[in-house]
Amino acid sequence: MTNFIYTIFVLLFSLGQLGRISLSNSQINFYFYEVFLIICLAGFFVKYKIKPLPEFFKREKIIKYFFIWLVTTFLVRIPDFSFNQNLISGLYLLRLLFYPVFFIYLKKIKLDIKYINLLSVLIIISSFIQYFFYPDLRNLIYQGWDPHLNRMFGIYFDTSIAASIYSILFLFFLRKKNYLFSILFLICVVLTFSRSAYLVLLLTLIITYAFSKNLKNIFIFIAVFLFIFAVAPKNFGNGVELTRIFTVNSRIADYKTAFSAAIKSPIIGYGYNRIKFIKSSQSDGLATYPSHSNSAYSSSYLTILVTTGIIGLILFLASLSRLFFVKDAPIAILVFASLVSFTDNIILHPFVMMLLGVTILLSDR
Repeated sequence: MTNFIYTIFVLLFSLGQLGRISLSNSQINFYFYEVFLIICLAGFFVKYKIKPLPEFFKREKIIKYFFIWLVTTFLVRIPDFSFNQNLISGLYLLRLLFYPVFFIYLKKIKLDIKYINLLSVLIIISSFIQYFFYPDLRNLIYQGWDPHLNRMFGIYFDTSIAASIYSILFLFFLRKKNYLFSILFLICVVLTFSRSAYLVLLLTLIITYAFSKNLKNIFIFIAVFLFIFAVAPKNFGNGVELTRIFTVNSRIADYKTAFSAAIKSPIIGYGYNRIKFIKSSQSDGLATYPSHSNSAYSSSYLTILVTTGIIGLILFLASLSRLFFVKDAPIAILVFASLVSFTDNIILHPFVMMLLGVTILLSDR
């Protein structure tokens, strides 16, 4: 039965954005695999009752306080938003709370690394199929996706998320000394042409190898990376130009917008996750295509700052730091996820939260 459950999850998760369900004019989005996880969590509650939760929160008080603050800030700001806005943002709050709770229970179930191997095979195959046969996402601009011409975005339709997932899996298999998967995922990272992923991955390895006093591996990584980048095809498109500045300018503008919103409610924020409605009130009313980036800012930390205030950000950072003290924690993966989230909303994305949880639980296998 356990094998069946894991196989179904791998197949559903490997669908990526193809397994996305959108409701209420795309204001509510979730995935097939999340529905499956909710069913699994219900089964966990039947088997283990509520016992794992108080045990966990007794040990991890700072995470408990962050959860309480998330709910409190959301409730306090309810009068400032409409019923529909509160309903939509409330569902995203429940999602953010759901993932940690799910992993608290999942920790009681033995995970087998063969399933992440299967998931990796499916991700690699689908990513290369996309790169060679569907390299242009411009036909989906009207649905809010960026064009990402001639770049690998895989089943995620976003190069930042794709590059982060490839990087996390690269670091995971590097730790496991599975060099075949490591090289394949490094090739995937290169083909995203995501400069932030390039820089953060290099910085992550410098930090982790420096602490382990194994500096020669840094030069090996740089040599392999440069070789892959040199031979990688670089077709037409601004996205493959590493000197492009339009994305930098857009991020800077987004940071300014975030700080402008945060200053207006610095202590408790606006409640998670009402950013789409905050941005709507800040916009100039010009007609434009929808964007999937409207529900967050170009940094997970700014997203938390605006929605939960400075107190929420402090509690979030403290909670995140606790992951580094998990037994046999995958330090490199946590460093990468923490750093890359400065440049985009990575660590709060459901795909990334799911993958982080799995790799942490598998870290001592």
